[in-house]
Amino acid sequence: MVMLSDKTLLTQVLVNKAVHPLPGDWGQKAPNDEAWFSKDSPVQPSSIDLHVGYIYVPGTKGPCRMGGERNGHTSYELSPGHSVIVSTFERVTLSGQFGGLVFPPSRLSSKGILVANIGHIDPGHSGPLRFTIINMGARPVSFVREKDAVGTLMLFELDSESSRPLSTRFAGTGEKTRDEPNAEEIDALALYFAGIEERVREVALRQANRRVRNIAGGAFIVSLFVSVLLGYVGLMLTTGSSLAQKQFYLEEKLFDLSKENISLVNRLEQANRDIEDVRAKLNQNFSEIRGRADGRDRKLEADDLTEETSMPVTRTEN
Repeated sequence: MVMLSDKTLLTQVLVNKAVHPLPGDWGQKAPNDEAWFSKDSPVQPSSIDLHVGYIYVPGTKGPCRMGGERNGHTSYELSPGHSVIVSTFERVTLSGQFGGLVFPPSRLSSKGILVANIGHIDPGHSGPLRFTIINMGARPVSFVREKDAVGTLMLFELDSESSRPLSTRFAGTGEKTRDEPNAEEIDALALYFAGIEERVREVALRQANRRVRNIAGGAFIVSLFVSVLLGYVGLMLTTGSSLAQKQFYLEEKLFDLSKENISLVNRLEQANRDIEDVRAKLNQNFSEIRGRADGRDRKLEADDLTEETSMPVTRTEN
């Protein structure tokens, strides 16, 4: 088995169309163009960059919905904890003499992006590749069709041609022939990887509800929270956007509202503490004022008594 170098890869790409089409204007360049050996070239010293094709979002129902079956996104912002299916822009077509290995680009790993189900490509494969992409990072990451690399493909030549490559093994079966995933395959993936965001939201709501129950005025905050949430539900149900977008938007708002609820609870707790401090200070001031008033009353009584005892006594003689 021999791994192909850049010059041999160029022959396979440009002449045999092992990877086709190429992004941008790379398909129009001549094989001797020095641009093929630059840092921006899709053909690297022993690999070929594969780029984002269409992006499919779990939970998108119906073939006419953007992100669903036969209608993938051409650009998409992947939120932390979310996962999608991505097909490659390029088709990989291998004869029985060649196989391939695919690895995730390091530029994605540095952003916290996990590319799953990457591995080998058997001789006889024909069509785009499909990967599951999960954002394990802390920030959203955008993907654009034909622009962003999603895989690194290395081709190798077998020591002998495969006796029965994929193209003949699966001929007439309908398997291994679809370019894009169907609805079942898309929905087999969870929008939120391992339910991370749902569990975070549940914990936040549980903590918020516990705090609300333990302080005065909690019922008001809960009713306000529910009212705002229902308002968002009504708003989303009256729009013409896709169900997946509605669900995504609503869940994002629910998560934001749960954080706002916690913030309101904390502020209410602080307000209660401030009220207690003011009450304590008022009680102290009242005690001091009462003490000073009592002191003045005692002084006045003492002065009156002194004045009475010092007045001369007038006697009346008969």
